[in-house]
Amino acid sequence: MIMRDQVHTSVVSEDTWNLQTFKQSPSPSALYFIACYFSRIGLQGDLSNSSLVRKNLLRSTLELIQSVSKGSSLLNEQNVVMIPEAIFSICAGFSSSAINSANASQLFDECKDFSKLLLESESWVIKDELGYSVEALSEISTESSTKVISDKCNRAHLPGHIQQQLLDQLMEFEGFMASNEQLEKVDLCTLVYRCSLLCNLIHCALLSRAIEENSLFLKELFGHVTGIIKYMISMVMKKHEELSHGLTSVGSAFETAGSILSSFQTFLSAPIFRLRSVSNRASSVLIKGVTVLLDELLVEFSQLFSRLSSSANNSDSENTSKMLPISSVNLSEDLNPFVDHKSVVDMDFDMTDSGEVDSITASVSGSIGISSRLLEWKLELVGVISTFFSVSAPHTWEILYNLVEKESDVKVSHAILLNLCQNISASSKSLSSVVHLLFDMREKCASLLLGSADCLTHVHALLRTLMVTRDVGQNTDGKLQAYNEVSNENQDILLDLVTKGTEISITDWFFRIKLIDCITHFIHLFPDGAQDMIGHFLNMLHDTDYRVRLYLARKMVVLFETWEGHDELFRDVCSNIGVKMVQFSSEIPVKSREVLAVGPQSVPVIETVLITLAHLSVHSEEVEFECAFMISAVAAIQPSQRKLEYALFDSISRKLSYASRSKYLDQLMGPILFRWVACEVSLVSLVKVQEMFGFDTAKPKEFIEHICPWLLSFLILRGDAAGLNWISKTLLQPLSAVIKGYFVQIFGLCIAAKNGTGPEKDLAETVLYESLLQLGEISEFERDDLIRKHMVSIVGVLLTVSSTARQSELPYFSKEILARTIKQVVDGFMDTADDDSADTVVIDKVNIFRADRVFKFLLAIHQQVTEAGHPRHMSHRLCAIEVLIDVLGHRVVHYSTCFYIICIVGNYIWRQPLQGQCCNILSKLLVAFNANSSTETVAVLGTQLQLLVPKLITCCLPNDQEGGCPNGDLSKVLSLLRQLTVDADPLLYDYIRDLEPLPGLDCLKDIKVFHASLSDSYASRDQFLKGSSLACRIIFAESSYTSQEVIIGRNHLQRRCICR
Repeated sequence: MIMRDQVHTSVVSEDTWNLQTFKQSPSPSALYFIACYFSRIGLQGDLSNSSLVRKNLLRSTLELIQSVSKGSSLLNEQNVVMIPEAIFSICAGFSSSAINSANASQLFDECKDFSKLLLESESWVIKDELGYSVEALSEISTESSTKVISDKCNRAHLPGHIQQQLLDQLMEFEGFMASNEQLEKVDLCTLVYRCSLLCNLIHCALLSRAIEENSLFLKELFGHVTGIIKYMISMVMKKHEELSHGLTSVGSAFETAGSILSSFQTFLSAPIFRLRSVSNRASSVLIKGVTVLLDELLVEFSQLFSRLSSSANNSDSENTSKMLPISSVNLSEDLNPFVDHKSVVDMDFDMTDSGEVDSITASVSGSIGISSRLLEWKLELVGVISTFFSVSAPHTWEILYNLVEKESDVKVSHAILLNLCQNISASSKSLSSVVHLLFDMREKCASLLLGSADCLTHVHALLRTLMVTRDVGQNTDGKLQAYNEVSNENQDILLDLVTKGTEISITDWFFRIKLIDCITHFIHLFPDGAQDMIGHFLNMLHDTDYRVRLYLARKMVVLFETWEGHDELFRDVCSNIGVKMVQFSSEIPVKSREVLAVGPQSVPVIETVLITLAHLSVHSEEVEFECAFMISAVAAIQPSQRKLEYALFDSISRKLSYASRSKYLDQLMGPILFRWVACEVSLVSLVKVQEMFGFDTAKPKEFIEHICPWLLSFLILRGDAAGLNWISKTLLQPLSAVIKGYFVQIFGLCIAAKNGTGPEKDLAETVLYESLLQLGEISEFERDDLIRKHMVSIVGVLLTVSSTARQSELPYFSKEILARTIKQVVDGFMDTADDDSADTVVIDKVNIFRADRVFKFLLAIHQQVTEAGHPRHMSHRLCAIEVLIDVLGHRVVHYSTCFYIICIVGNYIWRQPLQGQCCNILSKLLVAFNANSSTETVAVLGTQLQLLVPKLITCCLPNDQEGGCPNGDLSKVLSLLRQLTVDADPLLYDYIRDLEPLPGLDCLKDIKVFHASLSDSYASRDQFLKGSSLACRIIFAESSYTSQEVIIGRNHLQRRCICR
């Protein structure tokens, strides 16, 4: 709760701190609590009374380090992080990102969930038992290929005298030092953890700035680190020499109480090694000295590995077995993808019993004549060498590459190659080398099923690494530096390797999930050469294992993220799903009766299809309507699936930023109901799923009244008399009364359809001239009279069905069609032919577009834009403003109209998906002003500059979330700014001059120079007169404005006077 800032004020009593939990050998959890508590503002209470508490806690924490010096093995991967954090939280009120990150709880063993297998070298998690609850199935995750590392640090102010006393106590502590005699008493694992502890202590000291960088204390700590590393180097060198002369065994030197691999992973991932690349501090020299020694240690480990390989080749298995006891083993799941996944795997388990080791490794090792103990030691040594990637990546890669070329054991060479794939650099040479190693490996293992699977594992690791690093080190074309080489020479090899993986018949579901990942990564990385992958991807929809289909359902979005033509892709997906579902198509819709005629279908398959549709609806605007309809239709036909479908819509609505599924489905109500009628799904079943739309099942009449504005139009267009009569009975009204009650919505939609280009064009004309009259029992004269009376409302309805889609479908229309339709309705109803179809500006003899009415139109549009939670829906609502500008013509320059348009657009222009559309709207507005230039229109536009220009400039400012780049494409924004300033009408210069100074951005340089030239040319007499005028307005405004507004006005006047 403290870490999440859910507790802002709290005081822990002194009695609590006196508990044995804190006084004697605090556990990692206790240290974590100390670090969080003392580094948060407002949690310490009276600081003067807490000095003694801090001293006591510091003493008990330092005693942990003292116990290590005396031979105790208290150090582990948690304590080496928590002890330094607790120390500097107590001494300086500081805690680093190590405990402030969201995944800090993973530091504790008790918080780990061993029901799942986490591959640390990957960024994906495969669960041993996938969740089958509705909540788990309906979860929609938007994955990111890169991890954002938080650098958040917390700091609470501590009085200087208290801080200095605590720091003195810390620097006087002598337990950090260790003599060679003491070092000889501890094992290698403890030595490495000790280095890690000291490095984390130095890191906290540097970040907190509580201790001077050039202080003797820090230099001594660095000296202790280098001393231990030198001892480890000599230790490895001695073992190498003894092995070379056959004087000793490996185990006698490296037999430890813990995992050497885990200790090196903890040590070499210490954040201090990342400081040298981002800081020019004096301590960077000392850090560099440590890395130089680590490089020497790396070389010694590699030479020891070579000696072991040589011993394996020259020794018989019996002698080797005697000299190689292993203290700890780390088997990577990637090295053995065929283990039984129903068992829980401990990634760092220790083995001392030879029979236990042999029983595990005998099933996976391909080596003959080599002891399993020697094999496991070599595998762990490969892991240890690989940990050096974090401090010396190029050198580590070169060493491992040289080792893999000389290694004769298949299992060990596979392990080395896996690490090379996981740590590939952007060098085209290294990438090409690894690709060819993979190809050679596949050729050698072509006849072995296990070898082919291992090859796919390595390909998966390589593709995953390229995915993670694809945004780093890019060329001018946006590709990774090594991509061109892959594309030209090695891409075909990778494609062939992945394709071969699809031909392997393995019953293990985990392997097929990894294959899905390989195909997904390849499509992301090389879309130009991945067309052939689509067929393999879709074929896996028929996989017999539910877990594979479920995983694929969530990965199917890669097709829609990579390629355009989503409609065609969607048809391909639907043709491969394996079940028949209600589906709308402009050519051949699959109707409800066809699905019912098939009979019961596989429930698990339908579930995976529903999950696929939910993910596609989130990632593709083009197929969103169809996906939502298909999910709704299944809910209507199969009641057993409704709970899942409701949960899926809940997840979709959350992902698209809607408060509830009812608000989301309101945005899709028209398209869903249009497809519902077109596919002849029962209206009775529609009422049965009204809960999905957020309505009480006990009140069907309210739901029908809510959907009637859409539903009646579709039923009339389709000529569904039975459906119309059913609605009439449900509403307890004659059908003619129902038609008259919803005449505005029906007429508005049908007149737009008549002017459209869709297949409903002829049907709409029939409705307007015949069906509407017959069903409503009205004459043509009565119809025209209803049009005159409700013309404003009809225009309002037409503005609600605008769409930005390239090929809009009923019930939405393009802005060109709607503009022509509004002109037809306002200027001549249905009987007036358009002499000039390109001219959409209304004559408006009946004064429909009076300024106050236009304001109401804009008010309704503003509300609709606000109700839309996602930019894809906002853009359709904003399109109505474009329609309005097209039909208003010169009327748009009216003060209230242009002011409201600028206010609406200004609220959304900062959103990247809407930026282009907002710029187009403002450009249209400027065209209207330029076409109607006059003193009055210039004054109207000039008064809006103070509102509009700052919003445009905001779009040019760097965005931290976008890597320091502005949002969206700046070309349109800059073009607008230049039209409003540099290229503006000279009559606007006085208003431009009054703008606030522009920021010093390169893209605004010419505009800034122009603005400055206008300010410099401002005569003193003009400054005085304008300043006096402004002062008078402020004085007279005091009686009508709030005191805050008057103060703001006075401050603005003062700033202008000072500047001029």
